[in-house]
Amino acid sequence: MRNYHLFFLPLMILCIMEPSGSLAQRNREDLSVLHINQDLLQGADAIVRYDHGYLDIKNEKQASYDIQQALTILNEDGRHLGEIRIFYDQFTQIRQLNARIYNSLGELVRYTKSDEIKDYALSAGSSGYTDNRVKILKIFHNDYPYTIEIDLSYHYNGLIAYPPWKFFVDERVAVEESQIAVEVPQGFEIDYMGRNIQLEPEISYYNNKTIYTWLAEDLRALDWEPMMPHKNDISPMLYIKPSHFQIDQYSGKNESWESIGKFYKDLNSDRDALSEEHQQEIQNLVAGIEDTNKLIRKLYRYLQENTRYVSIQLGIGGWQCFDADFVHDKKYGDCKALTNYMKTLLKIAGIDSYPVLVNAGRSRPDMLTDFPVNQFNHVILCVPLQNDTIWLECTSQSLPCGYLGSFTSDRHALFCRQNGGKLIRTPGEQAENNTRSVRGSITLDEEGNAAFSGKIIFKGNSFVKPMRVSRDYDQQQTFDWFRQLTELPSFRIDNLAFGQYTSMDPVIDLAFDLDVENIAATTMNRLFFCPNVIEHIHKYSKDDKRIFPVKNKSPYVHADTIKIALPQDFHIESMPGYPVNIESGFGSYTADCNVLNKGDSLIYTRSLKVNKFEYPAEKHAELVEFFNSIAAVDRYQMVLKKNN
Repeated sequence: MRNYHLFFLPLMILCIMEPSGSLAQRNREDLSVLHINQDLLQGADAIVRYDHGYLDIKNEKQASYDIQQALTILNEDGRHLGEIRIFYDQFTQIRQLNARIYNSLGELVRYTKSDEIKDYALSAGSSGYTDNRVKILKIFHNDYPYTIEIDLSYHYNGLIAYPPWKFFVDERVAVEESQIAVEVPQGFEIDYMGRNIQLEPEISYYNNKTIYTWLAEDLRALDWEPMMPHKNDISPMLYIKPSHFQIDQYSGKNESWESIGKFYKDLNSDRDALSEEHQQEIQNLVAGIEDTNKLIRKLYRYLQENTRYVSIQLGIGGWQCFDADFVHDKKYGDCKALTNYMKTLLKIAGIDSYPVLVNAGRSRPDMLTDFPVNQFNHVILCVPLQNDTIWLECTSQSLPCGYLGSFTSDRHALFCRQNGGKLIRTPGEQAENNTRSVRGSITLDEEGNAAFSGKIIFKGNSFVKPMRVSRDYDQQQTFDWFRQLTELPSFRIDNLAFGQYTSMDPVIDLAFDLDVENIAATTMNRLFFCPNVIEHIHKYSKDDKRIFPVKNKSPYVHADTIKIALPQDFHIESMPGYPVNIESGFGSYTADCNVLNKGDSLIYTRSLKVNKFEYPAEKHAELVEFFNSIAAVDRYQMVLKKNN
């Protein structure tokens, strides 16, 4: 699904223009690094010197957008900001793109040449057809600091939403001046909302136009912090939208979530029907199945076995799906088309279902729920039942029926009913449903080597990667992936075999047999052995200057049970202080090691639960204490001594 709400240029911020519509010119001497506000250099790899732009909205469909920006690259860590990527399609034309490089004194070094701009089609290889393209310009210089100045002009011929204004280009980038002006015909309605900033526009009038201008100055660089919220959730941003819009020959309203949902439904109406021949095929497929859940699973499996995902982004096809008969015949479709096809299959079986627009992606921020505008890039299907609701990801040929995973779970989304949209939230993740558990046995010899056999069971979000490994990786790739799962030293893999997963539950197991070298350290007649051989929590560093909240949106449980056979003629000389129990709002942890029989074997158990949480920055010290306490216990060692 095409997302017009996402912006194009990674180092671009919307800006101000003079009422004449021409960009204000800066004195080139201003680009000297000697003129930088010294307070902004702290923690910065680059400085936005100015960012000027002018968004001239002609009507519901057309607009022009001119941008001029200067960015001073201070060091090697800021160099990547000189790679400019400009995305466009049939609704967006790039009318100008050029750049200049200045030295530290603001003296012109060179102009970029037109042949430095590379133009590529954004095709997804064998799984995509699109009219989306990207222009790439790499502006690099080897004498730091230096400044790049960019001129860019767009023309839009079809708009659903306007690009958001981002105050910050990237992490560790400060801003001297950033301004935006939006010109609209008098009487043309727009709405705007600041996020993480209180900023009202200056409003002026010129030649029957209304001009809204926002200004921000002297913004210090933001740095990345572990377990921080998404950048969009903490960075100052400005969102702007029209009350009405037009794309291709279709019109819509951004007045409410209901109106946006209605636009999507109307755009895709009368596309959920199959020919009588195809309907009969589906009816024969589900004949005799009375249980609704079984019927849904049957049709979902049919979808997976008979279609494949192909991204189709041609013109209005970024929003409008192929009809169901097309998908049935061609055996492919994008997220919209496959969702519509699955909806059609369920309709034939007498089951109602509804498309749901979502901003998908594991690391995507949640929507602005109080600012109705397109914030979506994907479509899934919701099947409301009397006592349950089933969610279907229709682009996957392997995910179990009803499983969404971190790609679309636990976020706001737009439920598209017949009469319009309704804001809902997809199911949240539960730690107990996202588990990785190990059951195994270790036979330790007197040289500190071991034979280690067992099984790892992956469930929920932990299931997705192993499932793809089992399906797509060759043997060497599988071995390399497995080696990253444990804290074991050098080992030889004698056997590694995935079990079969079903279409019912997101669960897969992996059996293994290993020969492990030096699992225990040897000194004279003693072995130093850490019974926790699977996972070690690594220590966190304290940060007394923590700024942002600490957040985890992916809860999980890791649970291990390992039986350990000790070498003959050895006894336990010392044992760590088990059992250990650690409780916190961040999660919980237990570890224990019990001696069996006559001291010739042990049972080690470990369980780590990490909750979903979000706490203010002041709680960071407690988070560090929680994980560092676990890290210490994870490395507990026992001492085994050889008998005299």
